[in-house]
Amino acid sequence: MQPNSNGNFNATFPGSLSVPYNDTPQAPDNSILLPNGLRATSINTATWFGTGSQRIILPVVTCDPRKNLKKGQYFNDQCFAPPSYGQQGTLEEPYIHSPAYFDSDLALYKSFQITGNQSFQLRISATNFLNHPLKEFNASGGSADDTLNFTTVLPLSGTNSHTLQALSQTNTNAQTNGTPLAKSGFRSLLFSAKYYF
Repeated sequence: MQPNSNGNFNATFPGSLSVPYNDTPQAPDNSILLPNGLRATSINTATWFGTGSQRIILPVVTCDPRKNLKKGQYFNDQCFAPPSYGQQGTLEEPYIHSPAYFDSDLALYKSFQITGNQSFQLRISATNFLNHPLKEFNASGGSADDTLNFTTVLPLSGTNSHTLQALSQTNTNAQTNGTPLAKSGFRSLLFSAKYYF
């Protein structure tokens, strides 16, 4: 799973941390105090590490994500947390496999001799003839079911125009729970006739 999800389970972090404004002085200050004394309201590699040379922020593995799984789960999404400020997360995560690939194909053909050099052949080929659907993460180019999100979003009491964003210590993406959302694969039949001469 790690190499197929950008090395960090497509981890996303808050992009608009709440700070008190003139119209919302009661909002908590969730910004990041940078070493130069300025405050950042977005978590990205430049604000987290002090440089944009890092490509991604890796989450920290807090437990073995392969253990205590429910039926159909491939990993425990609650075993990941954001790293400490300025630190990188776990580089080598435990090996987590994706759903297995299963395929069963079948081809049948029958030849009929017409003359010495000529024959006629009927063929039927079936790809995935058992019509076994395959579970998969990241279906159709989306990544809803393999994206960890470390953003907490709450409405600000007394107003509908603002929301509070803060860094969450656990995954908040309900669709990433270790279970694939999609299934793919279908039976494909091909009928053909060949005339040999």
